[in-house]
Formats: sequence, structure tokens, C-alpha cells
Amino acid sequence: NCYKSEKGIPTGGCDSRQIADLFLHWLMHKKLRNDLPWDSLIELFLRYIDDCFIIWKGTARQFDSFVQKLNQLAAEYGIRFGSWELGKEVNFLDITLYLDTTNKIQYKLYTKPTDARNFLRTDSFHPKHVFNSVAFSQMLRIANRNSREDTRQADLQQLKSDLRRSGHDSAKLNALEPKVLEKLFNPPPNSEGSVHVPQKTSMVFSVQHLSEMPQLKSVLKELEPDIEALLGPTQITVASKKGCSIGNRVLRNSAICRTPAENNSEWTQKCNAPRCRTCRHMCRAGEEFVVNGQKLVVPIRYNCKSKNVIYVAQCKLCNLIKEEGYEIVVEDTYFGQTMQNFHKRVNGHRACFKVEDRNKSALSIHAYEHHRDIFTIDNYKFAILKECNPRGLNREEFRYIEKYRTNCLGLNRCKVER
Repeated sequence: NCYKSEKGIPTGGCDSRQIADLFLHWLMHKKLRNDLPWDSLIELFLRYIDDCFIIWKGTARQFDSFVQKLNQLAAEYGIRFGSWELGKEVNFLDITLYLDTTNKIQYKLYTKPTDARNFLRTDSFHPKHVFNSVAFSQMLRIANRNSREDTRQADLQQLKSDLRRSGHDSAKLNALEPKVLEKLFNPPPNSEGSVHVPQKTSMVFSVQHLSEMPQLKSVLKELEPDIEALLGPTQITVASKKGCSIGNRVLRNSAICRTPAENNSEWTQKCNAPRCRTCRHMCRAGEEFVVNGQKLVVPIRYNCKSKNVIYVAQCKLCNLIKEEGYEIVVEDTYFGQTMQNFHKRVNGHRACFKVEDRNKSALSIHAYEHHRDIFTIDNYKFAILKECNPRGLNREEFRYIEKYRTNCLGLNRCKVER
């Protein structure tokens, strides 16, 4: 199924920001400007996406009338300016602009009341230069966003206090401050004889690769003067994403196309490393698991060195009971996930096969309750079912558990100590 929006553009679309920016520029400056007292009452108008900053020359009542008229004209296009601030101090993006006692415009850093002011902790596993970069960039940001020395120093002291709370050293922070101020007040000089070239704004159109790509580029080339008239100097880039080629797909799945000999190791999920303790537990590719009356076939592609996988474990002793034909419900199967190499995950299960640690793994809990005389991980056979993105592991594990009902008739219902 596909869904087509009848009105507006999708939130988060690859071109949505650029389209919204162009539309608002057209609406404000081409469509509505002539019907509003723009030139007579607006000294300066700046806009970043949907945030606008205006220097207003009229009264507060005139500004209210201006906003009402603007909303009335923009209503048919689905645009409404719902909130605004008017006064001698306003917040715009991450700065606060205000008038000092001499009616001169000043600015300082604006911090939202909900900002927790937490930074990357120095006891985390990152290279040392990362922590210095965090401190330096945040101090430079504050220095850039304060026009007065008193507000700059107050914000820098607050920042250093927050960084010390995250584990940063006071001596290093004090040593960084002069470097920040030097970079702010003494920028590197331009090379002699260099000609100033206005920097172009980059506009990137991300599209799926299609056969009409040359025609799309030619249309954008023809529209380049109009776009520059709207947005100023603009560098237009088309980024196309190609799908996987047939050759890559064939090479990626080449193991499926092979016909190995009967005893070839490719028929198993073993890595065949000399000292691997997991290989003896791995199943043959193509082998079937029967889980609550449903069949599950072991794939070929993986081995016990694979990572980011969904796996299944089944008790071989309980499986023997099922083969003898007893009419009983045997809860013998467990589905799990791991982001590390699979043999390391099996070693984690193996470490729980001690009486004092038996409650830390569903496999050891089952073995201790039902096969206490043979309390070992050798009771289980393992197979890797699927490899997926780490962010999708929880979803895929839940899908297998729900499909084969091991959360109610299996080992996934065991409560494990963490």
C-alpha cells in the first residue's frame, strides 16, 4: 500500500525543508508583501525557516493589526503565525536580542528553561581530544553569542561550572578560555591579493535514482537564476541513491548458489576455528526445528562468528521425549538476540551453568529444573536464524517469540536475574 498526501508535504521528507523554505519566501515576499505596510513599518526582516525577526518602526497596536492582516492573507495557503514577542527584548533561535540603556541593540546567549545543561562525561569511552573539542566548541559558541563582556563572562563561568559537573578539569578549562578569546578577537588574516568570493548556500535534493535524472538536472539548471533571485547565491546539488545492482546481490548471496559436497563445512553453521567451543553445539544448515508444532529451517549463511543476530536454542533431552511420542507439552525452546559475536553470547550462557549463577540464563534455569543430573550446556543445540541491523534486534526477537509462542510455551517465559 502507498499513501499520497492530499495537502502539504511530509514531515521529515528529504526535500521538505527546501520546499518549505522556498514556499515561505515566495509567500512573504512575492504574494503578500504588496498588500501589507511592509516598507513603511519594517526596518529589518530576517527569517530562518519558520522563525522571523523584525525591527518594527510602528506602535504595538499597529503590529497587532499587521499580524492579523498577515494571518488573514496567509490563511488560504494553510499558514498561520500563531505566537510572537514584541518588546525591547526578544528571543530568536539561540540568542536574546535586547536594547540597552542607549537604545543600542545587544545580544546574549539564550538557553531554554528545559535545558538540562548536561555534557559528554569524561568517564565515557571516547578519545581524549573529543572532550577538549566539546569544551572548546561550547566556549567559542558562548563567546560568539554575547556582544557585551559582562554577559560573556557570566555565561562562560556558568558553562565551566556545568563542564566541571560532567568531569572536566578546572585547570584545562581555564587554559582553554584564552585560546577561545584569541580565536574570537584575532581571526586568521586573509592571504594577500585574495579576491572575496561570496559564499554560496548549498541546496541538496536527495532523490532515488531514476532514468529521467538528466532531465531533472536540466530543469534545475534552467531554474537556477530564479532560485538565486529568491535565496541569493546557491549551489544546487542532486544526490541520487542507487539500489543494489544484480551483480552485488548475486555475490552477496553466492553461498546459496553453491552445491557443496555432503561433508563440506558449508553445510553447517560452524566457524571451524581450532579452539572454538561453540562449533559442537551448532546445527547443520537445512536442519529443522519443531517449535510448538511449527517448523523452523536453519539457514546457510551464518556461523558462530556472526554478530547482530537472532538465534534459537533447543534442549536436546526434551526433544528426545517428543520423539518418543508422549502426549505432553514440552517447553524446550528459547529465542534470543546478540550484538556481539555469537560464540561470545554462547559463552555467556555457558558461564551461568553453575548452581550459584543458574538464575541468570533461561537455559540454565531449564536445565537445573528438568535435567539436574546432567546440568550442562551440552544439552542444547543452537542455530542462527537472522542477521539484522542492531536497531531492529528487539523487533525481530519479539516477532520470533510471538510467532512460535515461546513466551507462554517456551523458555522465553523464564524470569532471569540481571
